[in-house]
Amino acid sequence: MSLVGFAFLSLTSFGVSSHSFEREKLDTFLNALAEENVLWVSVDIRDNANSVYSHQTGFSKVEYGWFGKVERLPIQKNSRYKIASISKTFTAVLVFRLIEQGKLSLDTPLSRFYPSIPNAESITIGQMLMHWSGIFNYTSVERELLIEQCKGVYDQEKMVDLIASYQPTLPPAMYKSYSNSNYVLLSGIVEQVAQKDFGELLNEKIISKLGLENTFLCATNGCEGYIDSFYFYEDKWYEDMDCSGSYVRGSGSMVSTAEDLTRFSYALFNGELISPDSLTLMKGMTNQHGMGLEKIPYYYRTMHGHTGSLDSFLSVYGYFEYDGTSIAMIANTYSDGKFFDVFNAILDIYHGKSVDLEDFVQK
Repeated sequence: MSLVGFAFLSLTSFGVSSHSFEREKLDTFLNALAEENVLWVSVDIRDNANSVYSHQTGFSKVEYGWFGKVERLPIQKNSRYKIASISKTFTAVLVFRLIEQGKLSLDTPLSRFYPSIPNAESITIGQMLMHWSGIFNYTSVERELLIEQCKGVYDQEKMVDLIASYQPTLPPAMYKSYSNSNYVLLSGIVEQVAQKDFGELLNEKIISKLGLENTFLCATNGCEGYIDSFYFYEDKWYEDMDCSGSYVRGSGSMVSTAEDLTRFSYALFNGELISPDSLTLMKGMTNQHGMGLEKIPYYYRTMHGHTGSLDSFLSVYGYFEYDGTSIAMIANTYSDGKFFDVFNAILDIYHGKSVDLEDFVQK
């Protein structure tokens, strides 16, 4: 497509009101990325309680037939994506609700629930929440083994056995070492303490409470209801593998939309789910101490949120506390490293800064 007239977006001041940004510019940017086979995305921006921007590009199904015929199914506003590690924020919310009820504490030892995990007697709930447990990340294995494992069907007991089979990466409380194992175990702990299925708890305490109509846990065999993800190779889009939700459980098995994620974000930061004290702990004082939330920098400002990656799904959401803006972006395409550059460009356009489309077009 022609880039003439779009190479630079000359918007106004950085402090532009969220209601006065040029939506057409953002539409054009996202559509151009899709047309140039850079990225297919769903984006939602919320100004406090109100969604002020929503846009989707790309396709949920792609099939190539004879004589170059291509069948494509466009993504819709309610098309559901795997949100991968963003699931960890949902898991952390359930943990903190139990802490607020006095049924758990940050100092509760892992050995109370899963004594077979190496160092379980020295590992606490708090260390697991902030990835200071030293437990080996079971997804940090050779790609061939990861693909084999990820196609399997697991229950919580089988996942615990898998995690327990690896030696620790570090002693507990030494320093941060990101591990999906922590949140798989935490989801099982939540089930034990609440004596209820993890998916039922998510529905009761978060999803139904907030009216997140397109959000659900997909951690059982045969779970469906989400779109496909793709990678681009030699001028064609190919469907990527579909990792079993039972393999990632509380660390990455949730499905949602960008709109539902900004609604969740607003609710989390405005007292609808947990107490202010719990939220402070979730945010943490540094990147090393966040419990279910990450700090996402944007120039001199900081969002709190989370990122995710699974198959060829990529996701991010964040909340600016200074003005109550929530933003979520989910892609069902591998982006060759451009995903977060696109995310920042969306924020730039939203805040009235210039963006050069040619920086994103594949050469």
